[in-house]
Amino acid sequence: MNLRPCNVLFIDDNKLNLEEAKFFCPDIMTMLPDKIGELYAAVSMLDKNDEKLSRLESYKVLEKKNKIKKSIGSNEEFLRQSNIHVDFHSDCAEHIDRLHELIFRANQLNFTKVRSTKDELKALFEDENAKCEYITAYDKYGEYGIVGFYAVKDNTLMHFLFSCRTLGMGIEQYTYEKIGCPKLDDIDYTEKLQAIIESNNIKSVTIVRMEVPCCGGLEMAAKKALQNSGKFIPWQVVTISTDGNILD
Repeated sequence: MNLRPCNVLFIDDNKLNLEEAKFFCPDIMTMLPDKIGELYAAVSMLDKNDEKLSRLESYKVLEKKNKIKKSIGSNEEFLRQSNIHVDFHSDCAEHIDRLHELIFRANQLNFTKVRSTKDELKALFEDENAKCEYITAYDKYGEYGIVGFYAVKDNTLMHFLFSCRTLGMGIEQYTYEKIGCPKLDDIDYTEKLQAIIESNNIKSVTIVRMEVPCCGGLEMAAKKALQNSGKFIPWQVVTISTDGNILD
């Protein structure tokens, strides 16, 4: 079927079976049967009328871009000449329906995997300690509308997700750096890494990370640990693209 684990949902009423599935296949999604009602509500949103055929037009743009990209060869060169523009907007409450839909649609580029209800989103928008923004994008080939959404509180991301239409455009990396590289979880590895550096005779450090934003936290922790250790140790960062190539 050519399905990737991140596109599979395993439903079972036995939590042990769910945990076993996640152990052998960490990227798979799991769910108890009592959530089927919420799932049905989310799926029903997929049948919403698109009278302006905006999704069809977006897919036509993507088809055109893919043809041009193949003729250019280099993805980096293609992105440069695409003249991508990314804008951030704070009036999230005005677009709650679209953002709620995006939260349930996005999977591959949903880095927190949090599926908030509309009521939970409203509370988040009203939280003075949370910063929420949605992202729109366009390039020389066309407009993509709302393609992403993030919510950050106490320097931790509550939501960080993007439409698959932005895949390969680098928008999620740009957004993550622009908002200051907040944590994607509550785990801080700085102290553990600092202790390793201080208690060992380390000659050099190479930080190997993927280009996706969720790897940014570990890079920041390693840099901070090196700085806090008081040692002068040569270091470098090697970034791997999503297709397995070394970027720098």
